Amino acid sequence: MSDSAASEHSWSPAADLVESIDAATQGWQQGDVAKPAVAIHVADAAQPLTAEAAELGGVGVKVIQLVFEESAVVTQTCDVVRSCAQRPTVQISPVVRLGGTERDNAHAGRIPRYAPVPGLGADAFADLDKCTTVEKTLLAGLDQERGCPDDHSLRAFSRAVARHRERFAFPDEWDRAAIKLKERMTKRAAKNSAEGRCVDAISQIRASAVPSWGAPDGYSVTIDFIIRAESLGTVDDASPDPQIMNWILTGQSIDELAGKLDELGKNASQATRSVLWMALAAGWAGLVTKRGPIADVTGLAESELVYSIYRHDHSAQMNFDHLTSGSEE
Repeated sequence: MSDSAASEHSWSPAADLVESIDAATQGWQQGDVAKPAVAIHVADAAQPLTAEAAELGGVGVKVIQLVFEESAVVTQTCDVVRSCAQRPTVQISPVVRLGGTERDNAHAGRIPRYAPVPGLGADAFADLDKCTTVEKTLLAGLDQERGCPDDHSLRAFSRAVARHRERFAFPDEWDRAAIKLKERMTKRAAKNSAEGRCVDAISQIRASAVPSWGAPDGYSVTIDFIIRAESLGTVDDASPDPQIMNWILTGQSIDELAGKLDELGKNASQATRSVLWMALAAGWAGLVTKRGPIADVTGLAESELVYSIYRHDHSAQMNFDHLTSGSEE
């Protein structure tokens, strides 16, 4: 054990300070907002990669401290309220305000960098790429506001934090091949159009590869478009509308399929909506370029009510926060 580690284990804060800080932090939970707050990052002043680092000048390792009006607690609630004698620190991320398409895609979970903080408004998000560790003494001295006012928003915040830290690293070849699909999803989201409403009805977009990503002889990809329950429920044994089936088989564009889904709405049976969603999923999957090791791409649509844990665990959610620019070549 190093000297620093040994000293950490042999030292403990004063008992009265522990009691005071524990009492002050008992009411805090994950997603709560601290006002004001700081974010810290370390930079090489001679080789700056951010505007803040460029302003430092000089050479060597520098610590940059930024003051924000609001930061959200990222640490899980159980560790926030645990005694500071055992858990002396928490992690916080600054709250930023987003607008337009970026806000809409962040709300839909397509940009894992951001976790929603609805207690501050629909445009408020914790920037999880900027995370700072602070001692609970600092947290106890800050003003507190509930960032996630109900169980639903608290679960959404927790899922966003978990996803940010465990997101899957898709091969670069796949990211380049899927650029047209990602761009279309991003641009259509939250738009007042038939396809925009279909995109908004998607809970998640997940991808899996057979036999595996990076297989030396190539692989086939399945894209699962998981549809929210209010837009596609559990499909029974009924047959879809034969006229709709014949219409689909004549070959329809993405716009036409989305328009038909939007037109029929809940007036169509679950079976009819399912085949329309499947056709639309195939159309979206067709935007992916088959290149390099990517032998085939299949698109499937399924209600979130029946999407299995097995398929979830053997796939990974696609991200939309680093769209590739430039040529596909």
